[in-house]
Amino acid sequence: MAVIGGGPAGAISARQLRRMGFHTCLIEARGPLRPVVGEALPVTTLRLLHQLGFGSAVAERDALRCDEIVQRWGDGDATARSTSVVMVDRGRFDPALVDIAAETGVDVMCPARLRRRDETPEGWDLEVETGAGIVRVAARFLVDARGRRAAGSRPLGATTVALCARWRGVALAEQPQMRIEAADDAWLWGAPLADGSLVVQVFQRTADCTGLSPASREARYRAILRGAKLFSGCDAGVLVDPVRARDASCRVGIEPVTRNMIRIGDRCLAMDPLSSQGVQSAVRSALQGSVVANTILSGGDREAAVEFYRHATHAIATRHRETSAAFYAETGSGASPFWHERVGARRTSAGIEPGRRTLPSRVRLSPDAHLVDHPAIEGDVVRRRSALIHPRLGEPTAFAEGIALSGAITSIEHVYRVPDILARWGSMMPEATARALLNWLVRHDVLIDDDSSSTGPVMPTVRPPSASRASWRPD
Repeated sequence: MAVIGGGPAGAISARQLRRMGFHTCLIEARGPLRPVVGEALPVTTLRLLHQLGFGSAVAERDALRCDEIVQRWGDGDATARSTSVVMVDRGRFDPALVDIAAETGVDVMCPARLRRRDETPEGWDLEVETGAGIVRVAARFLVDARGRRAAGSRPLGATTVALCARWRGVALAEQPQMRIEAADDAWLWGAPLADGSLVVQVFQRTADCTGLSPASREARYRAILRGAKLFSGCDAGVLVDPVRARDASCRVGIEPVTRNMIRIGDRCLAMDPLSSQGVQSAVRSALQGSVVANTILSGGDREAAVEFYRHATHAIATRHRETSAAFYAETGSGASPFWHERVGARRTSAGIEPGRRTLPSRVRLSPDAHLVDHPAIEGDVVRRRSALIHPRLGEPTAFAEGIALSGAITSIEHVYRVPDILARWGSMMPEATARALLNWLVRHDVLIDDDSSSTGPVMPTVRPPSASRASWRPD
C-alpha cells in the first residue's frame, strides 16, 4: 500500500491502513523545513485527533488557543463572538502527524518525490526520488493525498488565490483572537501563532494576481491590508516572509476512486477556505478512504465501496458549494466580480429549519420517506444495507444518533403515540438516545405530526437494490 502525500489526510490514512494490517509506505516530498502556514483547529477536530491517536501532534509549545473571533462584513461595524480554536503552524503540525504514523509501523520516505507511476496488473510500479537515489516501490493500491495543487481536479466554483505572509511586532489585541474582514474585492483572515508572529492571508480572484512579480504581489497585499480596518495596524510591524501566492480554490477530484486507487483530502475535495473545515474534512476523507481501500483489497463488496465513495464525494461537494455560496451572499461586501462569482451556487431549496421543533404527541411516517439498498460504512468495511431517503436528507442515511434507521423505523409499525414509540425503542437503545433519534426524525420531517386518531404510520416502501446503485466500471 502506497500513500502519496504527508499532510493530515495522508498521515492519518497511512496509520489507519497499517492498523488494518497492510504494509504501508508513506511518500512525502517536503522535508522537515517547511513554510509557516497558520491553521485554526476547532476543538471538535482536536477531539477527533486525540481519538485517532494523533493528539500529541498538537504540542503545547506550538499551539495557541484563541477564544474570540472578530468579524467585519460589508460596511458594518466589527463584531466579536466567542469561539474555541487552537492555532497551529502546519509547518510543524504536518511533520508531527507523519512521525506518529511512523511510530505505528508505517514506512516513511521523506523527503521523497514521486517521479513516475505505472499501472500494472498487480497494482502500481512507482519510481521515487530520494536523497539516496531512485527507489522502486511496488504497491497493490495507491492512496493519492498530494493536495489541491496536483492534476486531476476541477474548480468547484470561482477560483481563488491566497496571498500569505507573517508579521512581527503587531499587536492587534491584548488576547489572542482571529480576525476576518470583507473588502471590496477580497476577504482577509488573520491570527497569531505561538511564536509571537501574526499570520495574515488575503483571498482574491486568481485573475487579479496572475503574472504579478514578487514586488507587485507584496505591494498589492500591503495595499489591501492598509484599506482594512481590522488589519491596518500591520503597517507598524515587520513583514517576516516574502508574500507567497497559493491556490485556495474549492476543487473536486475528477475521479475520486478506481479499482486500485483512491484520492483523499484536498486531492479529492478541497474546501473553500471560508469554511475553516480543511483539516476536519481531510480527517473525514482519510477515514472513509481507508475503509474503502480495505474493502476493495480484502475481497469485500468492491462495487459498493466505489459507489459509496463516489456518492459521498459528490454529496459533500454539492452541499459545500451551496452553503459556501449562501454564506458569501449573506456576508458579501458588494457587487464586485469577486463577490458576484461566489454566489452563483446559492442554495434555492428550503433546507432544514434551524433548532428543535416542538415534539408532537402523535407522529406518523412521512409518505416521502423510503428505505433503499445503499452502501454504508460498518466498522472497517463498506456493506450494503437499508438506508432512509427523504427530500430533507441530502443523501441516503443508514444511521442517525448511532442507530440503524431501518430497524428503528420498522420496529414502530402501527405505533404513533410518542410515549409508545419511546417505550418500543427502550429495548433497543438508551432512553436519551431514543429521544435524540425521535427529535432527529421529526426535525428532518421523516416523522410528521399525525392529525388522525385512527390511522397509524404508513411504513416506508423498500426499493430494490437496483434503484439506488450507480453504474460502475473499472478504470
